[in-house]
Amino acid sequence: GSDGPISNLNAINPYIGMQPPGTIGHLEADFAEFIIYDYVPTQNERERIQSYLAIKYGITLDHNYLDYQGNTIYDLTGGFDNDIIGIGREDSLGSNYHQRQSRAAKEPSGLSLIAGHWSGNPPIDNVANTENISVGEYFIIGHDSAGSSFTAAYNSIPGGRMARTYQMTATNSAGDDITFLFETPPGSTFDTLDTPGGNFAMIISTDLSFETTFDQVLPLVAGGTDTFYVETTIPSGTVYMSIIDLDAPTPAGDPGGTDGQDLALWLKADTGHTQVNIGGANTGTWFDNSYSGNLGFFSNGTPTQTTVADLNWNESIRTAPNSYVNFQRNAQDAFSVAIVMATDYTGNTLAGFSQQGAVLGGFEFGLDEYYLTMNGGNLFWAIGAGGPSDIAQSSSGNFNQGDAHIVFADRNPATGAISLRIDGALQQVQISGNTNTLGASDSLRIGLHPIGTGGFDARYGEVLVYDTVMNATDQEKLETYLALKYGVTLDHDYLDPAGGILYHQSTYPNRIFGVANEDYNGTLFEQNISSSQTDSTLTIFMGFDHADTIPVSNVANTANTLAAGAYAIIGDDGGADAFNRTLAGTPNRMLGRTWKLETTGNVPTMTLVFKDNFLTSLGGGNYQYSLVYSSDETFDGEDFTTQLIINGSNGWWG
Repeated sequence: GSDGPISNLNAINPYIGMQPPGTIGHLEADFAEFIIYDYVPTQNERERIQSYLAIKYGITLDHNYLDYQGNTIYDLTGGFDNDIIGIGREDSLGSNYHQRQSRAAKEPSGLSLIAGHWSGNPPIDNVANTENISVGEYFIIGHDSAGSSFTAAYNSIPGGRMARTYQMTATNSAGDDITFLFETPPGSTFDTLDTPGGNFAMIISTDLSFETTFDQVLPLVAGGTDTFYVETTIPSGTVYMSIIDLDAPTPAGDPGGTDGQDLALWLKADTGHTQVNIGGANTGTWFDNSYSGNLGFFSNGTPTQTTVADLNWNESIRTAPNSYVNFQRNAQDAFSVAIVMATDYTGNTLAGFSQQGAVLGGFEFGLDEYYLTMNGGNLFWAIGAGGPSDIAQSSSGNFNQGDAHIVFADRNPATGAISLRIDGALQQVQISGNTNTLGASDSLRIGLHPIGTGGFDARYGEVLVYDTVMNATDQEKLETYLALKYGVTLDHDYLDPAGGILYHQSTYPNRIFGVANEDYNGTLFEQNISSSQTDSTLTIFMGFDHADTIPVSNVANTANTLAAGAYAIIGDDGGADAFNRTLAGTPNRMLGRTWKLETTGNVPTMTLVFKDNFLTSLGGGNYQYSLVYSSDETFDGEDFTTQLIINGSNGWWG
């Protein structure tokens, strides 16, 4: 209050916290600082004054922060305009401040910024902090108002990062130590950081997405009571910060370069089991490797993990009559399913599509159901959406011969179309125009029809469900990933995660397989490989020769000789299993079959092994065999040869 005109302020007695004498009332408040000017400051001057006060007292402004010369030291245009705090030093005409620690005046912000190295126990106030900040040096930070729950992705891990992002701008940084102190009492903004057994870190990056580049990952350290801290130096410029969960479950990547955000379920027989007793006992639960992180329970019997790597040197899970896997999952109207399976089941699981085992089935109340089932070696893909089922079936009936197959099925609700592909070949598209919405799913069952009581006898390598209708390129990339892992021969070219061709399938389309290190979030690393077809005669091993013990599985091959992004894929022309031709320019007989090998990236020396009974039964055990290889399709005496070495029952090595 004042008892005189503002123009004569120096000649009067101003009152703070009360009205002039003779009036009633007073203000109960804590006052920190008053600045009175005898002129009207310009807008730039007002913003400089307000910036000075805001940094000193932890107040968030509605405009950019300026230094005493009018330069912007914190820009609000990026949206990081919440709970802004800062430290810095200003020395202008003797009216200076030296702010060494700061927290937002608006409670609860949960974050303090402190100059110096204090091991989580900072001085009690700014005056007690004796750290020296250089004149014109500022560190200012604010956030985007997102919550503190871990709902953002980091390094492609869903829930791996706190949703909130901070922006920090440093001006004239001299490389001083800065402490970031997080307060974590129960019910506070950052109380999650005090979770027992938690393992969190602050990430600092010049990249707002935190995906392509980062500068520092700094584990949070427990300080005093209900506090965690990080100490580091910040260079001049603008960086972004957030908190990551170092123990967030890591999905296995995006198979084949497909969009993992659409991947709703990913089961792999070689990982993700609990309570496993190999060779007979109930495997208990099966963890979902997708971003959804579902948990499936083995039900009604004892599905088992196989005792040997029986799907091309990889493990499988076998369901048998009266056993299946049960997942709780809401259905999507548009979805795609990919399954690697092998079976020699000759029974009829069709039976009117009811009460029988099935490869896969999703139960919707009423008639809203979907299922993949078999009858006499034929596969059927069916969807019923509020009415009779639409059915697409395979074009032949030989999918129960014990070989591994890749089954791909989808539904497009926009047109009512369903389609079925097997080993990359389209079997049938059925378009009925049924675009009804699927009901809320009760469960997804593997090895059992939606309303069935029996089980389907099969071995499963992987099951993938996408909540989208995949385009043709993504279908072929996913099928390539599965084919290389399980030795399945596809009916199309093999593609890398970027869509480039790895193997041209047309002229050598038989018994295709290959080693691979697919450098796409570590989804594929195959070093033992052969075709899963029962008439396959050739295997490739990386890092082993004839004197070594053969690894019992792909996982057991720890040679790690194959570089990231390297592939070696081989297929044959279907030639005769007989020595029915002669190598040109020599008297040597030559096998009627020719293989083509295509390599990508850095592929080191490989070992090729032919089954002993294959060569011996054709040519006899008293002959010497050699591998001849050429850069063209014409073999002659000028080509290279490698003598094959017999290693007992392990076959002929070269």
